[in-house]
Amino acid sequence: MDSPVSLSPRAVIRKDADMLDQGRLLRVVFVLMAAMTVGAMVLLALEGKPIKPTAFSLAGEPQLNPVHTALATQAGIKPGRWHCFEVLYERHDSPAVAMSYHFVIGNGENKQDGQIYSTHHWDKQLACSNTPDAEHTIRICLISKSAEPGSTPRQKRRLNALVKYLVEQCQIEPKINRKDQ
Repeated sequence: MDSPVSLSPRAVIRKDADMLDQGRLLRVVFVLMAAMTVGAMVLLALEGKPIKPTAFSLAGEPQLNPVHTALATQAGIKPGRWHCFEVLYERHDSPAVAMSYHFVIGNGENKQDGQIYSTHHWDKQLACSNTPDAEHTIRICLISKSAEPGSTPRQKRRLNALVKYLVEQCQIEPKINRKDQ
C-alpha cells in the first residue's frame, strides 16, 4: 500500500511561492498586453497626422523630397548632354529666377529650406541662356537670405547631394563654377 505523503513545512512554502510566481507572471503578461494595445491605438490615432515638433525633436526637421525626384524630366537625361555646373546666389525668389536656372534650392523664406525645385529648363532639358557655355551647363540657384552670398547648412547639404547625384546620373566631371551675383 501506498503510504500517505507527508509535506514538510518547507515544501508547503515552496508550493505557495510557485503559486505566487504564476500569479505574478499572469499580471506581467496582462500589463504587457495592455501596454501594447494602448501603444497600437495611439499609433493608429496618429496615422497620417504629422507629429508636432518639440525642442530637440527630429519631428521638427521638415521632410524634404529625395534628390532623385527633382531630377524627373519629360525629355529624359541624355548622357553627355551636360558638362559642368554653375552655382549662383539670388537674393529674392521670383518667377525670373526660375527662368534663369535648372534648379532652385530654397532657404526657408518663400520656399522650404533645402528643398530642391526643378524648373521647366530642366524638365525639357533646355539651356538657360543663349551663350555658348550655357548650352552644356546645369545652372543651380541658392536663394540667399541677405545681400551677401551665402547659404544655410541645409542648402549646402542638399547642393552637395544634388551635384553628387547629377555627377553619377549624367556622367559629368565634378567641376563646379561658383559665381556670386
